[in-house]
Formats: sequence, structure tokens, C-alpha cells
Amino acid sequence: MSQSIHNPLYAIRRRKGIALLMVLLIVLAITILATGFLAGTDTELACGANTLLRVQMDQLAQSGLEHARGLVLHPQDVPAAFWASGATDQQLVADSRDYYAVQAARDANDYCVYNITCEAYRLLGAEKTGRSRLAAKLRLDPCIGLWAGGKVEFRKTWTLRGDMRSGGRVVSLAAKESMDGDVFSAGLDGSIVGQLSDANQLSLVWPPVTGAYVDPNYVNGVVSGTLSSTSRQPAIWRSAGDLVLAGNVTIEGMLLVAGNLTIRGDANKISAAKNLPALYVSGNLAIEDVNGVQIDGLVVVDHDIRISAAASNVTVTGATFAGGTLVETATDASGNGNNAIISSQPSWRPEGGQAAGAIELDGADDYLQTPDSATQLQLAQAYTLSLWIKPASAQNGDAGILCKTDKDGQDNHWSLQFNDTSPKRLVVYHGTIDWDTGITLNNVGNGAWHHVAIVRQGDGTLVSYLDGVLRQTMDPCDPFKTAAPISAEGHLNIGADRTCSPDRLYHGLMDDVRIYDCELAPSDVARLHALTTVATAPIGYWRFDESGSQVRIVADPMRAAIVSWESGAAKGWSPAAGGFYRSIRRQ
Repeated sequence: MSQSIHNPLYAIRRRKGIALLMVLLIVLAITILATGFLAGTDTELACGANTLLRVQMDQLAQSGLEHARGLVLHPQDVPAAFWASGATDQQLVADSRDYYAVQAARDANDYCVYNITCEAYRLLGAEKTGRSRLAAKLRLDPCIGLWAGGKVEFRKTWTLRGDMRSGGRVVSLAAKESMDGDVFSAGLDGSIVGQLSDANQLSLVWPPVTGAYVDPNYVNGVVSGTLSSTSRQPAIWRSAGDLVLAGNVTIEGMLLVAGNLTIRGDANKISAAKNLPALYVSGNLAIEDVNGVQIDGLVVVDHDIRISAAASNVTVTGATFAGGTLVETATDASGNGNNAIISSQPSWRPEGGQAAGAIELDGADDYLQTPDSATQLQLAQAYTLSLWIKPASAQNGDAGILCKTDKDGQDNHWSLQFNDTSPKRLVVYHGTIDWDTGITLNNVGNGAWHHVAIVRQGDGTLVSYLDGVLRQTMDPCDPFKTAAPISAEGHLNIGADRTCSPDRLYHGLMDDVRIYDCELAPSDVARLHALTTVATAPIGYWRFDESGSQVRIVADPMRAAIVSWESGAAKGWSPAAGGFYRSIRRQ
């Protein structure tokens, strides 16, 4: 049996080898961990750098949006090229490698909204890195399309794209979508697309435009009287008194009228030059029976804007400011300017009249009223009233048909109206006393058209005609014979008594209303009944052949923004007082 020999030195060496191996393993593990840590740190550093770049580019893109917002709010000095192609290679910090490009385009469906895009990037050589692209919708707030100092009855044939401000109550007779914007007023009847706010919440001020408006960048031109078939190149065209545009007139630059402006005829156009208003009128603006009025830019009228119910294709693209109100009128075909302002919403019957068209009044809130005048529609001695009526079988007591009254509606100058007896009778008033025409509601309220004529002869005798036939002659001893109609300042109500009270309004149709300041012969009355002409001209004549005016107002701050020069210094003004982003999204 062999003998085992124990060698202590071998055991010691073996233990040392194992220890060394463990040390090597630990070193290897530390090396691997350190390498992984270093690699992770590099990745984290790279991610951190990318994150920082993205944050910086996002912030730069946001700055680009604010850049565009400022340009849209103050477009007076913005070059035309910006609206076409935007601004490129823009920098916040000069000599940096960070750039942005921005574009602003008006929304095709809403001129108060701008679609804005912005791209920010860092340029490394020719390569764009860290790109941040944002797309946003900017809504100008407010974006005034129509400003009126008084109450506005918004007709059913009108449209407004933009906000409205009214010093009184707004009554919308149109469909909801016809008023696409917010309303700032004392109240609202009807529906709109936007919101109602109090007029005092609107911080926007009235445009700084007066008869003394100047701009050193444009020469002054002179116009006067009546213009037709003419073209005027960019300038400030000034009229020292009332002016008429009679058709096919094109004016570029600005039209400034120190008086009243009347637009008649077709195809009239006013286009504002850059930073100029399109139109300023110190008096009233009257748009008569036209087909085609186009105004591009800011319109400022110190008093009323009166639009004929026969006017079509009337468009303002910019902003309209009226110190008074905006009204629709029925044209006085006599040419004497007694266009009657329409209250509420009578119905037009273009083919439903006796002569041609007719107007239908509802007996609740419909009537018409001419402007106050001390010279127009005055009857002092002999006169003739002629009209076609188709009354409803039920009438208000004392329902007015024609009533000339004083400014306050307190006293009759003269009137033709039903009384409150049974049956109701058609009577004539001079002041406070009346004369019975012999025509009752039963005679004319049978659903058919009837011609009524009242003639006051030179000696004061009144006679009445119904459908061309003599109806009644005044008794020679009637005290009414010496009661002449009153001649004084006032207005004519059509379809209402002197008070225009709702419980005294006429209900039914009316056509071909004529007023003569002389006595017509029976043969002339017969001609009027036969719808033929008479030689004598009326002093007031309403055919009622209209069908309702067609008006479109589109808020366009870019066109309406102006520069006002005060003491030689330029000051910008825009119909938009602010703007907010409806949405911002990353592309």
C-alpha cells in the first residue's frame, strides 16, 4: 500500500490561484459595468441634447406664431409679399444657427380667421435639424364688420361675416347663419352664430377719420356734382358738398364727401389704396335702386346708411361704421327724395300688386316713415291722394293708411285712416277734425284690390272716389271745408297713424301710392284707376315694386386697416382690437 505524502506548499499555491482568479473576475465585472455606465451616459447625453434642441425649436416656433399674430393685427406696414409667400429665414437672435419661417393665410370661409403655419429649425451646414412645425388658427377678436350708433334691424336678405356693434338693440330678421359673428349691443332679438356681449365690453374705438383726413403719401383730387362712367386713379378724392355716383364709376384711393353721398345706377366701385379708408361721408349715405355696388376697405359714415329695398349686389369687404343706423327704404319714384324707412319686416309681393308689385303690412309692427322735412310733402290747399289697397277684413281701430305728422308724432298735419266705428269707415283728418269719405271697410275689405282717391278742390271741398267712381262729395256747409291741412316740418307715415302705435297699424296690401299738391280732374282719377299716366307729377310716389335689398358685409381687417396722420405722425388703426389662437397643433 502506497503512502500519501501531504505537501503544504502545493495547497498554499492553489489557494493563491483561486484568489487571483476571483480578483480578475471582479475587475472584469467592474470594467463591464463601467463600460455600460459610460455607454448609457453617452446615450442620455445625446437624448438630453435632442430634447433641449426640440424645446428650443418649439419655443422658436411659438415665437413665430406670435410674429404672425402681430402682423395680422397691424397689417399697415406689412409688405404684400408676406401674404403671398410668408416670411422665411427669420431669426430671434442674430448670427445664430436657429431660424423660422412663417405663413399667414386668411380662411376662405371666415375672413376673421387666419390659418398660420410656422417651422423652426437649426441649420447645420445645409441641413435643417431639430425641426418643429406648428399649425394654428388665429381668430381676430373682435373683428368688426358693422358698427352702428343706433338700433339695427338686420333684414332677412342681408348677410354679415364678422362682428357687429350697435348702440341700441339689434333685431335680426334673418336666418341664424346670416349673422356669422359676435354681437356687442344692448340686446338681441333673433339668432346669430356667435355670442352676445354688452357694447361697453368692446374696447375698439371709432375710426380716426374726419373731413380733414390727410395722408402725405397720396395727392388730393377734386370731384363734385354727379359722376358717371368715369375712373379715378389712386388719390384722396374730395367733394366739398353733396355728391352722386350715377353708374359705372370706379374710384381708387379714397372718396371723401363733406355732405351726403347718393349712389344710383349700376356697377359703382370704390377700392381703398393701401392704408387709406375707402369712403368717408360726413352726412348720410343713400344707396338707391342699384345693381352692383362694391366697396373694398373701410367705410365711415357720420350719420345714416339708407339702402333701397330694390338695391341688389351691394357688397362691402372691409368694415362699415355708421354713426347713425343702417336702414332699408322704399323708393320715392317722384324723384323728390322721400324714400320711406321700413320698420320691422313687411312682405314684398313683386308680382302680387295691382300695378306691379306691392307691399304687405301685418298690422302688428310693420310700417314706413319718411325723413322729417319742412319742405317735402307739404299740403296747404288743394291736393290729391291716390292709392291701391287690399285691406284685411279685420283692422285695428283708427288704423292709419297715410298720415303726415309733426316730428314728435303728436299732431296730425293730415291723414287718411280707418276710424273705430262699426263698420269702420275711411276718414280724412286735418288736425283734430275728420271728414267721412263714404268708404267703409266692408266696401274694400273683401279680398280684392280697390283704388281710392281723395281730392281736395281749390275751394276746400273734398270728394272721394272708389274704383274710379265718385263716392262722396263734401256738404258745402261742412265746417271741415275751411280746415286746411297743416303745412309744417314733419314726416309721412305709411301704414300707421301719427303715433305709430302697434294697435293703430294698417293690415293688408298697398300699391302705387301717390300724393299730389294740386287738384286732379275726374278724368285724371279715371286714368289712375286705369293704370295709365297723368300729366301732373306727384310730390311723393311709392310704387312698392321692390323685393328686398341684397347686402353683404364681410369683415376684412387687412383691407380696413388704415393709417391716420396726426401732427405729421403716422398712427395705425384696425377694426380688430385683439386676437387669440383657437387651436395650435404640431404637424
